[in-house]
Amino acid sequence: MKTHSILVVLLLASAISQSGCTTESQSKNPQKENAQPTIPVEAETVKRGDVAAYYHGTASLEARDEATAMSEVGGFITGVFVEEGDFVKQGDLLAQIDREPYEIELARVEASLNRLQNEFERNKTMFERNLVSAEVFENVKFELEVQKANLDLAKRNLDQTSIRAPISGVVAARFIKAGNRIAPNQAAFDVIQMNPLLAVLHVPEHEIGKIRPGQRVSLNMDARSAEIFTGKVERVSPVIDRATGTAKVTVLVNDATGVLKPGMFARVSIVHSLNKNTLIIPRQAIMSEDGRMSAYVIQDSIAVRKRLTTGFTNGNYIEVLDGVSEGEQVVTVGQASLRDTSRIEVIHLN
Repeated sequence: MKTHSILVVLLLASAISQSGCTTESQSKNPQKENAQPTIPVEAETVKRGDVAAYYHGTASLEARDEATAMSEVGGFITGVFVEEGDFVKQGDLLAQIDREPYEIELARVEASLNRLQNEFERNKTMFERNLVSAEVFENVKFELEVQKANLDLAKRNLDQTSIRAPISGVVAARFIKAGNRIAPNQAAFDVIQMNPLLAVLHVPEHEIGKIRPGQRVSLNMDARSAEIFTGKVERVSPVIDRATGTAKVTVLVNDATGVLKPGMFARVSIVHSLNKNTLIIPRQAIMSEDGRMSAYVIQDSIAVRKRLTTGFTNGNYIEVLDGVSEGEQVVTVGQASLRDTSRIEVIHLN
């Protein structure tokens, strides 16, 4: 009987012990169920760099130097020696006007000049001997000087029968054909220089104060979208157009490759401010809500959302004026799954 009582006590003790263990085990399970999950994210370190502010606009390219080849004399075209697209140097022969009428005129003037020269020498001798009056001698002298001027003009007219390139460049247009008659001062060719070119844009008056000569410019052409060309602001008009509220800005574009052409459409970015060695973070790290900028900063594997004050944006990076420190990590991918103080695991750090 005594032995039976001891066994009952042991069983009860065992039952109580198992009950306590079961209760303890059950009490721990809710904690595991309520444990905060770890969210995988990508992050990048806050660093320093240079960031610029740009004015963006559009422009069309045009030649800086352009000239029209013409002649001061008229006549029939006997030869055309260049075509559109040909490169010419200043002074190259482009076309020829019939020389014969001007050669005949030059010969006539020379003959008349020789006659007047002889007459002048004779009258000079006679004047020195008081055989002719001063008036007669001065008239002969005047006629001689006039004929000398006519000789210079005849030589010039003969020279003008050769139509030559006024500047070095490319023949952009040809207006004459062999056999046609050209009038004095009629345009024969347009010659333009392909490098450098000008990009002309019109900047709104509230932006014009940021633009100054010498500022760096980058240009992207619709026709050459994979390439970036560079230039600089050459001049800024001091006058605002009343009709448009804009000012004319001229950009000088250098292109040694020769791929740019006058008339091309360009998208222009002018660097008007540059902050050096400033804090920058990737643009994809930024979250915007009601105009307020913020980012998740990683602290001991916890994502802490911080309010940011931002500055210039430069490509894929944005300047941060306040809110983060150099060397901190900001979440760049995975923000949508986070809330303030979420536990995270960085799976990729640039």
